[in-house]
Amino acid sequence: AQALIFGLLLRDEHPFLRDKVSLLEEELGNEAMQLALKWHKELRGLHSARKIALVELTLPTLRGLSSLEYERFRDAIEKLISSDEQVDLFEFMIQRMIERNLSSYFDRKAFLKIIRFRKFDRLLPEANVLVATVAVTGASCPEDAAAAFAAATSDWESSPLCEGVSSHDELDHILDKFDQASPLVKRQVLVACVTAAARDGRLSSREAELLRAIADSIGCPLPPFPVELIEEDI
Repeated sequence: AQALIFGLLLRDEHPFLRDKVSLLEEELGNEAMQLALKWHKELRGLHSARKIALVELTLPTLRGLSSLEYERFRDAIEKLISSDEQVDLFEFMIQRMIERNLSSYFDRKAFLKIIRFRKFDRLLPEANVLVATVAVTGASCPEDAAAAFAAATSDWESSPLCEGVSSHDELDHILDKFDQASPLVKRQVLVACVTAAARDGRLSSREAELLRAIADSIGCPLPPFPVELIEEDI
């Protein structure tokens, strides 16, 4: 299970792939590195929705680690991700999945936050930016992005389409606010994001990554991605 996660983080398009492989060998040894490379080769080119499903399957096994084993596993992931001093969307998603599904388990901490936002209107500016981010991520042209944004925000008074978040820090800030919202507010914004992503009848890998990152960050269940939306993605 650990090797599968490491293998997913070793991607061909990454400019620092060789450095990450060396780091993995240094941290966990040659056997673990070779197993991660085996998974990397088998899973390359797979749509991110399918990668997410595989990560989901590893979670029960990973919860069986000892506290020391989990700490070592988490440290290795953090070092792999931070080794190039930047975090891409896939890595951001993996971090959120680990934090929401494993860290709370091993740290014996529940995600019980005070609800600060019970009305959707109080987070309307943030909702517009979040949905715009999803719309822009999956669009092939500005017109498609505008159509996806309009369809997703038809239930509320939206602002003109913006370019979405400019950094992961900004995304973090918005998601932290929604994490402090009521379940109904969380569901409303997540449904809008899914609507924006599915507007063109297909789901790109980046859209799948973003949707999963959003869902895990705010603690709102995300239904499995329909096969018909992802089967044509390359």
